[in-house]
Amino acid sequence: MYNVFYPKISASVKLNRLNQGPSSISTLIPVPTSQSGTLNGLPIYDKVMPYTYTPPHRFSLGTSISASLTLSYSMIHGIRLTEMDYEAGRINLEKARRKVELDVKKTFYNLLVIEESIKLAEQNYQAAVTRFKQAEANYKSGLVDQYSMLAAQVAMESLKPVMAEIRNGYETLLLSFKMLLGIDLDIPIRLTGSIEPVIQTFDPKELSTRFLSNRLDIQGLLLAQRITEEAWKLEKSNLLPVLTLMYSMDPTFQGDPFGDLWFDKSWKQQSGMFGITLSVSLDNLIPNSNQQNKIYAASIDREKIRVQLSQVLQAAELEIRRIVLGLEKSAKSIEVLKLNVELAEKANRMGQEAYRAGLKDYSQIETTEVNLQEARVNLLKEKFNYLSGLLELENALNTSLETIRGLRK
Repeated sequence: MYNVFYPKISASVKLNRLNQGPSSISTLIPVPTSQSGTLNGLPIYDKVMPYTYTPPHRFSLGTSISASLTLSYSMIHGIRLTEMDYEAGRINLEKARRKVELDVKKTFYNLLVIEESIKLAEQNYQAAVTRFKQAEANYKSGLVDQYSMLAAQVAMESLKPVMAEIRNGYETLLLSFKMLLGIDLDIPIRLTGSIEPVIQTFDPKELSTRFLSNRLDIQGLLLAQRITEEAWKLEKSNLLPVLTLMYSMDPTFQGDPFGDLWFDKSWKQQSGMFGITLSVSLDNLIPNSNQQNKIYAASIDREKIRVQLSQVLQAAELEIRRIVLGLEKSAKSIEVLKLNVELAEKANRMGQEAYRAGLKDYSQIETTEVNLQEARVNLLKEKFNYLSGLLELENALNTSLETIRGLRK
């Protein structure tokens, strides 16, 4: 970024020859005579005569080196803008990284939920197999009719496509998980973890006060506010004078480049010089000029970012409140669903005992099995919702869960 202070340097070598030869030059030259004397050992000429001289038509060899450095107050603001642009790129990179991290965590817990769903489906299938075998034995013993046996068999067979669909969904999601991690799709992986969330409560106001400034979108807008402020100062500084330092030299060979030695002393400067220029653009001071319009546009951009930052702060606080309310709702639902699972397990257990005792047929206990399965699946889904809410809160505050957990109500 500091290369703006590097001077502009250029060097060139030229070899040229005019298309038209030089014109003859007429002059007078002194001619000594026999009567001429000497003075201090030097001859005294008392006669001149006209002489015409035609310079040789030859090539000319010349070099040129020039350097210039322009200094202005706007260069300082340009350096600051470059630094801020780099910081903005870093924030955007961090946003992308956090998004990938959130997707990986959510997919991980979703896979754990599906694994538990597969286990529940397998348990349900094994229970259906056991009931079918019992119904088949009871039918052969004449204790139940054929319809009860066939109903148990249909219930058992209907669970196979359900299990296949769940496993297929798991394998598909697992491939997506590998893609997120950037590993080969054929590499086997084993997931280790738990979907049992630690229920906790949070104060949304305190979370907003402590961690709202950690959000990457807030940081990005704060930086954008600084960038627009610096851009406005940059446009204003273009009204100030500009200092230019310049140095050039152009040694030119005075002899014949093809006949004389280049390394003698026949090199002379033609127009080399050192110069200092202080300039100011007067047209920029005219109202409604191009530069004045740029300054006005930069001030409008500053105001836009200020309003946008205010809106995003309010939206961020609202998002945190929404997430906390969602966590509280999920926590209450988990407690209710746990009770539902306990009641469903008790009802199913009593129904199975009555079925084995011959007090109820399969159609009477089928409802309790469905209710139990549905209660267990709903509990798994709600646990996943709570874990997802915690991950969203972590992402919304750009703060680790370990730090957030220290701010319970």
